[in-house]
Amino acid sequence: MRRHLSGALLLASCMGAMPALAQHDPGVRGGISNTAGMLQYRRIPIPHPPVISPNPTTGATINDNELASFTEGINRAGQLESTCDSCADVTMGSPVTGKGELDPFFPQFHTNSNGLGARHNADQCFLCHAQPTLGGSGGFIVPNPGQPIPMLPENPMFRLVPHRFGKKNAVPPFEEQFGPIREVRFKYKPDGTRDGGVHQLWVVTGINNDPTIRSCTITQPDFEAQQAAGNLSFRIPLPMLGLGLIDAIQDREILSRHDATAAQRTALGIAGHPNRSGNDGTIGRFGWKAQNKSLPMFAGEAYNVEMGITNELFPTATEEDPNCNGSAKPE
Repeated sequence: MRRHLSGALLLASCMGAMPALAQHDPGVRGGISNTAGMLQYRRIPIPHPPVISPNPTTGATINDNELASFTEGINRAGQLESTCDSCADVTMGSPVTGKGELDPFFPQFHTNSNGLGARHNADQCFLCHAQPTLGGSGGFIVPNPGQPIPMLPENPMFRLVPHRFGKKNAVPPFEEQFGPIREVRFKYKPDGTRDGGVHQLWVVTGINNDPTIRSCTITQPDFEAQQAAGNLSFRIPLPMLGLGLIDAIQDREILSRHDATAAQRTALGIAGHPNRSGNDGTIGRFGWKAQNKSLPMFAGEAYNVEMGITNELFPTATEEDPNCNGSAKPE
């Protein structure tokens, strides 16, 4: 599969909840705010040599190299993935508009990248990270952007992703048209041992724009049966904004805050401890179980788990059936 890695914008969720408290969907904002449709990107010329100056809105500073890195991250995360080198709608990696900017009809409905894995939860990073702005959490998205017949925004996992390009996926009952985006782990394996792993919602079987995988016959897990058996653990996407700040926190600061709040956490019934790397003992801080200690590792795992895209840190596909992996070549 195509190997690429975005160091600036990531596709993954870091979720935690207090015991005995169920997740609560606060509902969807009205209008087009659910699609980040009002967000506009402007390229502001920066003097040379680079001058670090404050942002008049946030007070933040940025130089031209940082702006270039941020823009690259935005463009990478905005790409709509296809499964083969030859079936992308536009040249691989190029902006749809040809003007060096994002497709104005976000989310893109032209594939401009390749590498989508045989099993995946999404085919674009922003499907789960677009509310209230790009890089945020999951929200409702218009299922036919740019098309003549308008439709109301809805959960993109209800019909957009599972059926895009002819895919023949059955939509699990927990993915509701106007409900939250849900991803799942299985609690137990069929033999009764602990599972805990992500089970991707969708497969590429039936896709009609890739002649290299017409023999693919893999099927989805039986999510309905697993739900009836109480074997599903749900997660919802959370914002990625500010993760660079979390990356910069020293381990000793995390430990001191953990110790200082012990009494308050005990009163609330919150247990647990920092998750440490089994190799060097440093503290992890990214992922559903804080299993990753750095943003590059977090992004690499998310690409592979959520979209089936292999990369330098996670080179093994989550589904290795050769009939289903297309002709995408590593970069």
